[in-house]
Amino acid sequence: MFAMGAPECRRDKCPAQRANMAGREATIGFADCVDIQAAQREVRSVYIGGFAGQLVSSIIWLLSAALGTWGTPKASILTVIIGGFFIFALTQMLLRLWGRRASVSRENLFHSLGMKLRLCCRFQRCFLCP
Repeated sequence: MFAMGAPECRRDKCPAQRANMAGREATIGFADCVDIQAAQREVRSVYIGGFAGQLVSSIIWLLSAALGTWGTPKASILTVIIGGFFIFALTQMLLRLWGRRASVSRENLFHSLGMKLRLCCRFQRCFLCP
């Protein structure tokens, strides 16, 4: 398991490198020796630097602004709240429509972090009732 600052997780003392130097053939998984930069690079690559999510979010806000201008304020607020629940799902759908991978690998530590953030944000939106 990954422990921040543990000597076996330092980049220069990665278990995969030690196993190869000892002459053993070993397959060390991504979680055994985490390279944070590689994990961040994968997230940026999969989500195109946040472009698809920002595009989906801006479309929801644009729709909400249009409803606020030419409709009712209640419709505008409901659009942002309900649309906010679906930002990530719509982002994944957009990435798949573009023929791209829609999620990071399960071995990436940021995979579980993203799921936790989505869960917390959904509970927070419960307090935004109009």
